[in-house]
Amino acid sequence: MITAGGDDPVVTVVITTYNRPACLREAVKTVSNQDYDPIELVVVDDCSREPAAEVLADLTPDVASFKIRRHEANKGANAARNTGIESASGSFIAFLDDDDWWEPEKISKQVKVFEEAGDGVGLVYTGRKIVEENSVVETATPGPVEEDMTKVLLCRNPIGTQSTVMVRSDIARQVPFDEEIPRWADLEWFVGVSTVCDVAVVQEPLVIY
Repeated sequence: MITAGGDDPVVTVVITTYNRPACLREAVKTVSNQDYDPIELVVVDDCSREPAAEVLADLTPDVASFKIRRHEANKGANAARNTGIESASGSFIAFLDDDDWWEPEKISKQVKVFEEAGDGVGLVYTGRKIVEENSVVETATPGPVEEDMTKVLLCRNPIGTQSTVMVRSDIARQVPFDEEIPRWADLEWFVGVSTVCDVAVVQEPLVIY
């Protein structure tokens, strides 16, 4: 476990990337712009044609710790997320797809919810904005979490995308991503996590999708 100078827990941000170098650079910048400290950044390169290490060679992320893991063969997004979990040292893990961005207060607001909610909560998600050609075309602002989140998730997906999620690292290791599922993998994982812990929400659109 990484230890920080202050009392705030370390958050590991896992960026998974494959063949989108320009997007990856912007995703890393959005992590650097977070108003929270300390952050450990783990970039998992799922065997991109241009290695992430080369794409990011001239960037120095403004984080406490930074490392890149590279797959020698393309394994898919869920395998990349599992690699990120294996590499994480923080108390919490936040996932960021390489083509998404975060508002600067995203991590700090999720950590605050964790601290106020107690040990029963293992996952906190946020709302999101859908942007096309630099214009917001849709805003998803979630309501309060309903009592039986597993039942809700089996009917619909209020969490949305993986980039809205922060999870306790012990829960992430308890419920790994299924690397055999080709579609709806995020939703399958949300359901699995909801069976072992409570879920909470930040009712603001803090992810730009």
